[in-house]
Formats: sequence, structure tokens, C-alpha cells
Amino acid sequence: MGTITDYFLADSDESAAATLGWSGGPAGSPAPPKRKGRFRRSQPGTPIQGGPSAGTSVLAGNGIEPVVMMATLEAQLTGTLAEQIIVDRPAAVIASGPDGLPLIVRLSQTLLAALISASEPETQAAAQPWSETEEFGSFDDPDLLAEFITELSALARQARDRGVSVYCWWSL
Repeated sequence: MGTITDYFLADSDESAAATLGWSGGPAGSPAPPKRKGRFRRSQPGTPIQGGPSAGTSVLAGNGIEPVVMMATLEAQLTGTLAEQIIVDRPAAVIASGPDGLPLIVRLSQTLLAALISASEPETQAAAQPWSETEEFGSFDDPDLLAEFITELSALARQARDRGVSVYCWWSL
């Protein structure tokens, strides 16, 4: 069983937490409303309350978790030791499901600032050493990680432009 991670934008911690009950997380759809009668259904086109910002892309993290792996990415982009990042900025767990999963984690402003300010050559250069960290094990495709970093940087810029935050929906 693998780890499922989706990175997305939301305008508040409460909106991000609303994705806990969504089928498939933020890339899925809200859970259907509770039925009052045996055959009642919600009307098509009913507005969704809470959840990610309208028009937001969801970036599939393909198992790149938001705590240690994001700390090691921040370390590559900023030159700070990953261990120090983890101590100074512990993961901001916003919400968790009834059995502890899924988790909703808000990414740190320091990581987002590093992603926003990094040029494409800098993000590309970070991919090789990031792929060699212990957390990636035998993963050996820094080109895929470079693509992920580029897309995460674009998501961070979108968050800045909209005045929202970047979150990760994390489950098994």
C-alpha cells in the first residue's frame, strides 16, 4: 500500500479541512449530502460549501509527503539543514480523519517563499540532490522530481497571487 499525497490551494484551514470527507481527496468530489429520505438526492449544480478554491489545480504528489520530504526540499532550496527545518517549523497538521488519516497539512511559508523565489534552473538543480536523500530510497529519476518542483513552484505562485495557502492531503 502506498502513500497518496495531493497538493492544493485553499483560502483557509477550515476550507482545506473540508476535503477530509471528499471521495478521493481534493482531486475528488465532496461526499454527497446525507439523505433525509430513502430516495432523496441532492440537486445537480448545488454549490459546494468549503474545500479548495474554485479553479484550483490539484498537484498529485505521488507519495511525496509534506513533512520530511518537504523539509529536505526546503533544505535544498535554502541551504538550511533539514533537521533544523523540522525542529524550527514542525508540520502544521490542520485536520485528520477519524482514524488519523487522511491528514491535511499546511505547507510552511518559508518553503513557499523559497519555491516562489527559485528560478527554473535553481529548481532543476535541487532535484538531483533531493532525489539522493534517504527518504527517496532507490528512486532514481531526478527529472520527475524536477518536474514536480516546477509544478509545486507554480502552485506556490498561484497561492501568493490569490492570497491563499498550499495544503497537502495525505493518506495511505
